[in-house]
Amino acid sequence: MKRHTRSNPVLVLLAAISGCSSVKGSIESSVDLVDAILTSSGSDSSARIGVREEVYRDDVRLASRSFVEQGRSVNSFLREVGRIAERHGLTDWESNPATFSALGEGLAEADVSESDLETFLDDLGQDRPRARDLVEEGYRSARR
Repeated sequence: MKRHTRSNPVLVLLAAISGCSSVKGSIESSVDLVDAILTSSGSDSSARIGVREEVYRDDVRLASRSFVEQGRSVNSFLREVGRIAERHGLTDWESNPATFSALGEGLAEADVSESDLETFLDDLGQDRPRARDLVEEGYRSARR
């Protein structure tokens, strides 16, 4: 006898995102997909916030890997992060710790060297000490 089980919305989402061929396409479709899955699954609001945060982190992480591969400037990359945050409905992404820790994780996944990380942090600016710390923490945690 076959048993029917209910799909885990997060697993469905991750499978759909991993199938996207471009970073931009992945990010745009992930936002729409999260909304659809969370609405249809009847998740409570705290669960929706948690999943949305996770998807946002994944999108920033993916974009930071792409940033390294494309060799873009830090300023153009941060503008892209702003667009990602906007698509996720976040207005104050620069004060959201998840933004910068996910950015560091993506840099680590892109196999950025310690010296390139230092260059990135310098380009990020001395006036953002908390952001710099979070990028470095995300980088180090992903390298373990």
